[in-house]
Amino acid sequence: MKKLGLRYALLIYGLLILLLLGLMAAFWWQYRHSMARVRQTGVQVVTGVTEELLKQQVTMLMQATARQLTNPLYYTDYSGLHRRLRFLVQSPQIRFVYVYDLQGRILHDGDRSVPRYGEPVPYALARSALRTGRLRFAKERKTLLAAVPITMGDTPIGGLLVGFALDSLQSAQAAIQQALSQVQAEVERSGLMIFVVSSAGISLLGLALASLLGRHLSYPIQQLIHQAQNLGNPRANAVPAVSRNDELGKLSQVLVEIAARLHQTTVSRDYLERIVDNLSEALLVVNPAGRITFFNRRATELTGYRPEQLQNLPLIEVLEGEDSRQSERREGWLKRSDGSIVPVALRSSPHPDEGFIHVIEDLSRQRRYDEEQRLAARVYRDSPQGILIADARGAILSANPAVLSCLGFRGSSQLRGRLLAGLSEDTGISHRLQQCIDQGERWQGEIAIRDRHGQVLPFWMTMSAVRDPHGVITHFIAILLDLRERKETEQRIYQLAYFDPLTRLPNRLLFQDRLHQALLVAEREHHMVALLFMDLDRFKVINDSHGHAVGDALLQAVATRLQRQVRREDTLARLGGDEFAVILRHVRHADEAAQVAEKLLKAFTEPFELDGYRFYTGASIGISLYPGDARDSGDLLKHADSAMYQAKNEGHNLYRFFTPELNAAIAEQAELEHDLRQALAAHALEVHYQPQWDLHTGRIVGLEALVRWRHPSRGWVAPDRFIPLAEESGLIERLGQWVLRTACRQMHHWQRTLGVDCRIAVNISACQFRHPQLAEQISALLAETGLSPALLELELTETVLMDHGRETVSILKRLSDLGIQLAVDDFGTGHSSLGYLKRFPLHRLKIDRTFVRHVTEDNDDAAIVKAIITLADTLGLAVIAEGVETDAQAKFLLRHGCYLAQGWLFAKALPAGEAERLLRRHRPIRQPAAKSS
Repeated sequence: MKKLGLRYALLIYGLLILLLLGLMAAFWWQYRHSMARVRQTGVQVVTGVTEELLKQQVTMLMQATARQLTNPLYYTDYSGLHRRLRFLVQSPQIRFVYVYDLQGRILHDGDRSVPRYGEPVPYALARSALRTGRLRFAKERKTLLAAVPITMGDTPIGGLLVGFALDSLQSAQAAIQQALSQVQAEVERSGLMIFVVSSAGISLLGLALASLLGRHLSYPIQQLIHQAQNLGNPRANAVPAVSRNDELGKLSQVLVEIAARLHQTTVSRDYLERIVDNLSEALLVVNPAGRITFFNRRATELTGYRPEQLQNLPLIEVLEGEDSRQSERREGWLKRSDGSIVPVALRSSPHPDEGFIHVIEDLSRQRRYDEEQRLAARVYRDSPQGILIADARGAILSANPAVLSCLGFRGSSQLRGRLLAGLSEDTGISHRLQQCIDQGERWQGEIAIRDRHGQVLPFWMTMSAVRDPHGVITHFIAILLDLRERKETEQRIYQLAYFDPLTRLPNRLLFQDRLHQALLVAEREHHMVALLFMDLDRFKVINDSHGHAVGDALLQAVATRLQRQVRREDTLARLGGDEFAVILRHVRHADEAAQVAEKLLKAFTEPFELDGYRFYTGASIGISLYPGDARDSGDLLKHADSAMYQAKNEGHNLYRFFTPELNAAIAEQAELEHDLRQALAAHALEVHYQPQWDLHTGRIVGLEALVRWRHPSRGWVAPDRFIPLAEESGLIERLGQWVLRTACRQMHHWQRTLGVDCRIAVNISACQFRHPQLAEQISALLAETGLSPALLELELTETVLMDHGRETVSILKRLSDLGIQLAVDDFGTGHSSLGYLKRFPLHRLKIDRTFVRHVTEDNDDAAIVKAIITLADTLGLAVIAEGVETDAQAKFLLRHGCYLAQGWLFAKALPAGEAERLLRRHRPIRQPAAKSS
């Protein structure tokens, strides 16, 4: 029984074993197939995904790092290389970093070990990258090698070799392989055990065990497959480990460890992404279709697009017309999302997936900086103001052309090294300037600098300190403004404001200031001040007859002579026109002022030779004294002016002191001038008419118009008093015009009403005669009044005729051409020159009353009168005597050939009404016009 049982047991066990073997064979095949899938999935995912992610990040990192190392490597800036490689060296994923030159010699090893500068790079990959000009990868042991050339433009200048640690990747691969091997061994042992147990069990137990084994093994293996598939997806939800204590649990735990290591790899990738995001340049990765697949944060800032807008955007939308195949650095324009254009520098390189990586640098700030630098350089070069740049000690480093031009230097080297403070010729200013430099303070002020030729020039300097970001003074900037032109302008303005431009003497403004100062000093020191007021005699005559050029030359000559007669401490000024004044300081006695006045008058004894002529002139001087005559400058000047007019009235070339009586006379004169103005404006003056008689017939042949003034309170004012006043006050021209118009209108009235046909004689003043339109004015006046020119006779004095030189002939010619008669009044009393009688178109000579008054008693007067009559007869001129008061005078004149006369013997000057009655009684006869000479 035991054997049979054993046999049946063995048979059953055998059958069960056969059944289990069949089942195990099926499960074994499924197990082998599943383990192959697990191995393939785990190894491929870990290796492929990790390597691809690592290479992509390494590619971007290497391109960006090579771009940042271009300038430091080109300029051999090892500190710059160190700063830019610091973030790589500190990464735990970086085994080593080599920067090498074109010969493969190490220039920088990342400071990880003993410096190896100058040694050859120990990897052939570095030289391969230089030869191909592209990024190269290689694996060596547990390290991923990446080499990229560093170029300046299209020219390689060196390379970058970085070793990335692959420990995590290789550890993951080894762990997977070891875990799978252990699982396989354990499963095999479990299978044998199950086979033995199954052989000893019953078939139902075997079937149940087989079914249980299928469920127990297939589900965990599917979980392991799913867990292995998600190892490379960092965004997938974490798959929990299989909670088993068997080999599948161990395999699941291994996969969890692999996921953790992959997470570390992802962290490293995130670290690289943060590095890329923090680059100052924009980074764009473009696929072969020309669409953007990757970008950093700077790219969104520069383009203005949101990340979702920039993703998959065609590159042409950002870089219009850009050719991605160009690898050299180039400049272009980037189009922002708002349509604005930004200047950029672009550098492109191929991507491993056949796309391109574009590194874009914003040039806006650089362009602005470059423009500012160019502008600053141009301002420095072309500025009209001088600019000096000095170091922190104040030593000059450079000077712009304006400084060099002003100081006569050819280059900055002639100023380089000199101290700013040492430029000043004033030691006080130099000391203050050096103090400001030592203390870093701003300074400005006027400074005198000696140029290359030794001339001291004035400048206005403004000096400021230049500080670095830490507040440390690095330089000083000094701006120099050339003050020469300003000084000259100020001097010209001062000269124009305070000096007479013609004579260079102080003008009235400076004179008044100096007079005021002199009086203040005199009051404080208790001494006298004398003021001499001077007016030239006959200057207006010379100026009008010979022109303003001669007049100006005469004033200059007079000023030169007068300057020689006064002390340097005294002031000689020209107040205007022909008026001069002298301020004498520190006068002890009035005699001192008199002595100076005599010296000034003596300066006029010699003639002035100007323009080929010799001119004789004099001066009238009035003197007032402080404090006796006045205590302020205004009254002192007014009193000196009054004394001057007193001297002029008494004659020529005289001086007079001011007296109280003179002041009263001047006041009366001023009052009389005021009344004369009012009388002229109100037509309160009168024209009287004195008849001119024919001594043969006793008939009236003409009338002389004479102005008279009946003052409301003073009564009749003598003509010899108010006519000179009219000349001095400038009223004579208006007065003369009024008299001429009134006389012509009255004569035309008599001609129409009485039928008289005689001449009307009117005196012409020097002021009227000087008028350039005299002939035109008189012609218009005759047309206005209706009087015939043949009935008008104009009387001019010898002085008026002689003082106008060459112009006199022209004026008289125009008047004579109008048909007007011309007579010389007061003949023999003025500047006699018989030559003018032949040159001027005259018609009549008028013997002055001073010769007629004593003609019957004084042989000299009689001889003069007879000579005048004979001269007139010889020249074919008519002759008339004025001031005839006795029959004896009339008979003498008639006996010697003078047939015309006027005077009180016949009639005095009569108002128009009385003159009209006289004309009615004595019907005038037509007097033939005298023959013009």
